[in-house]
Amino acid sequence: MKPIQLLPLAPRPFEDELISSWQGRVAARYSLGTDDIDTWLHLDGSVSEDRDFNPALENLRRWARACRVRSDIVEKLALCRHAAPLGYVLRSQSCGICPACLEDDRRNDRDQYLRPTWSSAESVACTIHRLRLRYFCPACFAGRSFRFEYRDGLAELICSGCLAAVSRAPPAPSERRHAELLIATMKAINDAEEGRGQTTLAKLKEAIRFLWTASPNTLRPEIDLFGVECPFGRTSIPVTEDAPMTALSVTWRCSTLLTIAQMLDIGNARSDLGPPDQWLIWAFTRFGGRNDPD
Repeated sequence: MKPIQLLPLAPRPFEDELISSWQGRVAARYSLGTDDIDTWLHLDGSVSEDRDFNPALENLRRWARACRVRSDIVEKLALCRHAAPLGYVLRSQSCGICPACLEDDRRNDRDQYLRPTWSSAESVACTIHRLRLRYFCPACFAGRSFRFEYRDGLAELICSGCLAAVSRAPPAPSERRHAELLIATMKAINDAEEGRGQTTLAKLKEAIRFLWTASPNTLRPEIDLFGVECPFGRTSIPVTEDAPMTALSVTWRCSTLLTIAQMLDIGNARSDLGPPDQWLIWAFTRFGGRNDPD
C-alpha cells in the first residue's frame, strides 16, 4: 500500500479565497511553486490549466488530503459553483487585486490571499476601498505576474520579477480615476442580475457584445472607435464572442464598463464623460434593432 503524502505545515483556505491562492500559499511555505507540489503529488501536468473554475476533483482531493483539510471545504471554493453576471475571467493574469484589501490582511496579522470576486468579469474596482484593481507591479511596472512568499511569518503577494511587495505602494492617481463610476456600473450589472434597477442584464450584455463586434467599415471592434479610456494600441475581437469580458484584460474591461456607463448614462456618467458620440448611439440602436438607449 502506498503511503499517504502529507505536508507537515499547510495553511487552511479562507472561506472567500481562490483555490489557486490557497495552493500558492501552501507551496510558498516550502519556497516552491504550485507546479512543484503537483509533481510531488503525482498529478497530471494539465492541472495548472484550471485551478479555480472547474478543477478536477481528484486533484483537489489529493491537495486537501496532503494538507489535512476536508475536501468538501476546498471543493466549494470552485468558481463554477458560484454564479457571476458576466462570467469569470479565463486567465488569472487578466485579473486585478486590491492592494488595500491585502494591506488589511497584513495589518491584521494574517496571510494575504486572493478573493474570488476579483475574478468575475465585471470586477475592475474594489467596492470596499473605492479603488481600481491593481494589475501591475508598482515597483517595476511589469504586468500581472505575482506569487506568494512568506515574509515575517506571513504570506505576502510579491512581483515574480523584482520581488517587490505588490500591496505596499500607496494607490496611484490612476487607481482612483473614475473608480466611483466603475463601481456604479458594476452595481448596475449586479442589480440587473437580481432584477433590480432600470437596465436589464440582457441590455447590458447586448451593449458589451456590440462594443466587441467588428465595425462593418473597419472590421475593428466598435470600442476601438468610440471607447472611453481605451488602452494604447488596437485590440482584436475576443474568441469568446458571447461573453467577451471573460477574455479581456483589466484595462479593456475598464474601458468597456466606462463606455457602457456613458452609453446608458449609468451613475450620471455623461456629466463626467460627456455625451456619447451620436454615431455610436445610432450603431448600437441598429445592432440591437431597438430604440435609442436613452
